[in-house]
Amino acid sequence: MSDQGIIWEEDAKSDPSIQGRTVRVRFVESKSDFQTTINGTRDEIANYYCGAKLNVENYPNEVLRTPRRLDFLPDSEDGQTVSYDLPESKRRLYRGYTIEGNGYGYAFAAVGIDGAEDSNDGRYGHCQSIDECKRVIDEQIADAQWKEGDNNNATI
Repeated sequence: MSDQGIIWEEDAKSDPSIQGRTVRVRFVESKSDFQTTINGTRDEIANYYCGAKLNVENYPNEVLRTPRRLDFLPDSEDGQTVSYDLPESKRRLYRGYTIEGNGYGYAFAAVGIDGAEDSNDGRYGHCQSIDECKRVIDEQIADAQWKEGDNNNATI
């Protein structure tokens, strides 16, 4: 969590489906950024935009860009923005991890991790189902939060 009131997706708890959630869609070139409202959970919305090619110009020009980040804007002044970094390709996103079928089941990895050779800290693995991947990811995030809190004599 930063001083600007932003929470990254791995720190955000799962949330309910919300009607009319305000989202800022961000691209590499900020001139293409836009703000909209959309229905769903943060993960459902992130999965919708993940790897999408969006037309960011007006007719008759067609300029397709892939979003790089989503900012879920708070619905109150004292709320915090929750930001999701998006991978370039279409994958299922869950709390800062990607999940994709690999022919043997499902592989999960923290966003930015390309595979086992790139992750010596356990942020990569294989499971038999998407639900099992989500359970393991939840455990890893809880363990990481416990370790951080434990150093400060805090509990979660």
